[in-house]
Amino acid sequence: MKERLKRIVCGHFRPEELRQYLLIKAVVFWGLILLCWFLFPVENQFSVMTHSFSYLGSFEPFYNPRWWWIFTAAMMVWGAGLVPPVLYVHHRFTHVSRWGAGLAASLLLLGCFGLVLVGVIPSVHEHFLGNQSWAGIHRDAGLLVAIAFCAGIFAHELLLFRDGFTAKRLGKRGYWRFFWPYLIWWTMVFTAGYFLVKWVFVYDEMKKAAVAAGRPLEGSWTEALHTWYSIPMWETILICTLYLFLFWFVLVLPGEVSLPVKSGADASGDAVLTGTREHGNEQG
Repeated sequence: MKERLKRIVCGHFRPEELRQYLLIKAVVFWGLILLCWFLFPVENQFSVMTHSFSYLGSFEPFYNPRWWWIFTAAMMVWGAGLVPPVLYVHHRFTHVSRWGAGLAASLLLLGCFGLVLVGVIPSVHEHFLGNQSWAGIHRDAGLLVAIAFCAGIFAHELLLFRDGFTAKRLGKRGYWRFFWPYLIWWTMVFTAGYFLVKWVFVYDEMKKAAVAAGRPLEGSWTEALHTWYSIPMWETILICTLYLFLFWFVLVLPGEVSLPVKSGADASGDAVLTGTREHGNEQG
């Protein structure tokens, strides 16, 4: 059991172990999030159209003062629990490009660290370090998550293109399996980007009209609520899409990677890297 646990923590999954691990992690994470949402005070009226995803983990009185820690636990499960699958991905891509796989994995691991920070540092408008508030550090952690995962996902996409035009070690069963998760991911990212960038110009026109009419106008965040420009709505959509992409991407990676056979081997094709160890098929 100890050796098996060590192997899994290091990302050396067998196919059935990987599926079980991802399923259990998904059930635990989303179960905690739904529980946190269910326990959110009714009088505070949580809605994805008006409330940031992070407000589930805010202990401010008008958010979730009693059950905020469930959100913290959920984000730690997601961030820390994602490390073994990232290492699993790295073990496969290292046969496409060792330095490229190292860079791509480092970006994803940085995103994992950001997820843990988002959970540990709640979105609370109290001073934490000098003039720096909890909410400010929380926002920076969220930005780290967005940049690191977008860059890491794109880096793996470049590695897939390289592999597709060279050794084809990851695409023996076709690269179309990677098409759908990437299509969904980039579609949602660019759709969100379109609406959020467009809102800058829409709000500017609204502000000019309000000044000309002599009527008050709420801030950009507030005016966007309950519309297609709602920042909390797109934040929640992108978080769900990120989880779906990472889950799907890890599953469609081959459990075996074809490797060139060295001269003198008794086979004329490719050697195979299995889903457990890079050197042999461990049965521990």
